[in-house]
Amino acid sequence: MKSVLENSRKSDITFWRDGHIDICARVSRALDLREGDVIDIAIDEGFAREYYLYAKKKREGRNGRHKATCRAVNGNRSRYMRVNSKQLTRFVLHTTGEMERARVMCGEVTDTPMGKAMVIILKG
Repeated sequence: MKSVLENSRKSDITFWRDGHIDICARVSRALDLREGDVIDIAIDEGFAREYYLYAKKKREGRNGRHKATCRAVNGNRSRYMRVNSKQLTRFVLHTTGEMERARVMCGEVTDTPMGKAMVIILKG
C-alpha cells in the first residue's frame, strides 16, 4: 500500500524561482526576525555539510539598502516574512535540484559564530 499524504509536515521556508522567499512565523519567531533585518545562509564545511539560516544584520545596526531584507507580509500583525533575493534562491534551487520552487524544513535554533541560527535541511 502507498500513503496519499507521504509527508504531513509543512515546509518552513519556500524559495521561489523568481527570487522571493517565504519564511513561516515559527522560523522568524525563533530567530527573532523583524521587518528590516537582513538574512543569509552560512555553509559549514565540516564532517557533513550543513546550511544555516541566520540574521546577518539586524535592522537597528544597518545603514543603507541591503539584499535579502525581511518584509512583514501582514504588516505588524504577523511574523510571516517575505524576502527577495535571487542569489539565495538560485543557491537553494541549485543545491536541492529543484527548478521552480524548493520547500525546505528547519531544525532547532543553535548558537553559531554568527549568532542565533537554524539548520535548513536541503535535500539534494
